[in-house]
Amino acid sequence: MNDNSIAKRLNSFKSFLRYCTDEGIFSFDTTIFSYRVKKYDTGIVALNFDEIQQLMDLKIENPSWQKIIDVFICNCFMGLRISDLSRLSKADFLMDEGGDYKYASVNKKTGTTVSIPIIDIPLAILKKYDFRLPTYTGQYFNSQLQKIFEHFKLFEDEVVVRRKVFKKELDKKVMRRTIITSHTCRKSFITFCIMSLIPLNVIMKASGHKQLETMQSYIQKASDKEQFKKLNRKANEAIKEKRKKVLKPSMKFII
Repeated sequence: MNDNSIAKRLNSFKSFLRYCTDEGIFSFDTTIFSYRVKKYDTGIVALNFDEIQQLMDLKIENPSWQKIIDVFICNCFMGLRISDLSRLSKADFLMDEGGDYKYASVNKKTGTTVSIPIIDIPLAILKKYDFRLPTYTGQYFNSQLQKIFEHFKLFEDEVVVRRKVFKKELDKKVMRRTIITSHTCRKSFITFCIMSLIPLNVIMKASGHKQLETMQSYIQKASDKEQFKKLNRKANEAIKEKRKKVLKPSMKFII
């Protein structure tokens, strides 16, 4: 297994040992809890708005595939984990006085209450299924997603996948579609929010993150040339606006 997988398994094992200690089953030496496997950044695989539109424009004849794509697109604008997505119910969606919907529920992993405004694209899909999206296991959903991408020849550009095994880097090139999964929805949602300059505390309320550090990888993704292009546009607009306010020098006439 790669180092990240080992770190995850080790954390689960330590949680079990803490449970045994708390229940009085056995007391373990506390030094074992300090052992950690350092995780590494695998990079963010996120779709952009044009790629979402590309999925929306697909002519899919297979009803099962259409459901998979509907769920995928919808969740790119909600950012739920697959465990929370499978627990969706109509009662989770509230409508305010202005007629706008929001999703409000307790995050299964962190136990925090999340609040996600529902914009037009996911709302149309949710209404299509009467706010009860089709549910799938993560493994089945991801396998079907790969079949759809392969069939329509989508996301065939190559990317470098970084893995570390016993602290040794093993990088290789793969088609981007092979690493797009259900979790890509969550990554895309958070990236959309950051690129749209939504405050981090608002994003964390929607994503259910408790600590800012866990958002760091998403922030790095958003801090690319597109952000600097926005800065450049804003700077140019400010300069143009300032020039408009500069009075033209008065002309003196000699009579």
